[in-house]
Amino acid sequence: MFGLIGGSIGLSLSIILRLELALPGFIICSSIQYNSSITFHILMYHISYYQLINFNIIPIINAILTTLWYNHISYYVTINRN
Repeated sequence: MFGLIGGSIGLSLSIILRLELALPGFIICSSIQYNSSITFHILMYHISYYQLINFNIIPIINAILTTLWYNHISYYVTINRN
């Protein structure tokens, strides 16, 4: 849940930062606000991306590889028994 919320906040900050680079002074007026929004974007977007990789994708890959390995080993065990 945090990944979804953090990714949404990070995406919106990314759009704001890109607009600010395209049109200076359009949304963010001071350099302090710009620097703090970059820091917050990095924290929210990249931490949520880290959580997506570690808690969703890696367990799926581990499950797939474990299933393939188990099927491979069980196939050779049944061949060697006969």
